[in-house]
Amino acid sequence: MVPDTMDSVRIGGILLMVGCGMMPFIIVEYILIMKAVATDASVAERLVHSRASHHALSRGWHFEALGMAMLAAAAFCLAEGPGKAGWIVAGVGAIAVIPMYALMIGGFGAANGLPDDQAGPLFMATRAVATEIFVFGNLVTGAGVTLAFVLMQRGGTSIAPWIVWPALLGWGGSTLGFLALYAGVSLPLAAAGAFALLGFVATAVFGASVAVNGL
Repeated sequence: MVPDTMDSVRIGGILLMVGCGMMPFIIVEYILIMKAVATDASVAERLVHSRASHHALSRGWHFEALGMAMLAAAAFCLAEGPGKAGWIVAGVGAIAVIPMYALMIGGFGAANGLPDDQAGPLFMATRAVATEIFVFGNLVTGAGVTLAFVLMQRGGTSIAPWIVWPALLGWGGSTLGFLALYAGVSLPLAAAGAFALLGFVATAVFGASVAVNGL
């Protein structure tokens, strides 16, 4: 690679390391906050929980949006060589997810300040739209990162097996999970999220390797 390209790739590695590295902590915090809400909770119960935990959730969404922005930027920085097509798809998917965070912060925040009879419809509409964006964006992102690792492996990029196989398992599993959700299959979001958690960890380690050694 020419020097400018190498610098861009290393910057992409740093962004990938930081962006993907912060995601597991955010996801775990979100799970801990949301475990207090039963899956069959009523709208009124969800509103009570949302009002009590909106500050913590909002903080997490701010950082999650930053993490996805870093992933998108990293993907475009790494769009060189055999993994190019996959990284471009991943970047587009990550960008597609980002508006969801502003929607949730603003939509749920607005609903929390309204009387229950007015808050319920806004809360549920925000939740429904955010879920659609989340599933679609993560489906595209996961498919893109999976494709990137496959193409890099086939193209001769040297990636340690203990990095590439967890990455493929994590992103491949999350892609299948989000594809099922997108197709209307009843599946807990946590099922796809667990695989994504593994994918983020493996990709953060890959990013650290790229930041130090390049591609």
